[in-house]
Amino acid sequence: MEDKVFWDLLEDACEMGKFIVAVPNSAASANIVGKIELGRDGSERV
Repeated sequence: MEDKVFWDLLEDACEMGKFIVAVPNSAASANIVGKIELGRDGSERV
């Protein structure tokens, strides 16, 4: 897998995680221990 594809998929997964945590759902609960966020170092995603 190319690096760009990997980071694009990871970014999408992080965005979905933010959405899931933000949407209230009485049928599910989650214990959030840590979080993954993407940042940028120049032109690279980190």
